[in-house]
Amino acid sequence: MELRDIEIFLVLAEELHFGRTAQRLHVTQARVSQAIKQQERQLKAVGAGQAVIAGVAEAARFYPWPDLLYLPIRDAPPIEWALVWQTSTESRLQRALAQAVLDLRDA
Repeated sequence: MELRDIEIFLVLAEELHFGRTAQRLHVTQARVSQAIKQQERQLKAVGAGQAVIAGVAEAARFYPWPDLLYLPIRDAPPIEWALVWQTSTESRLQRALAQAVLDLRDA
């Protein structure tokens, strides 16, 4: 799940309206719908015993499925993100991006 999808889910939980959520986040209603459908697919995989996901704790409010356990992790450290790609297919542009990220980190 992407960070933007989590943001969409949280704003939708506040707004309870796809249109207002889309306006607030400057995305289309189709993008909001797509993010929610992705969340539902992931929860179905969990419900089928095929996955364990790190998700949004507020999901329990909207997806109270009988066989799913939502275990809030309240004291988890902030998420650190990383760029990942296959080195065997690395391009000049990817190397330049990686160097720019490293330069910003060290600045």
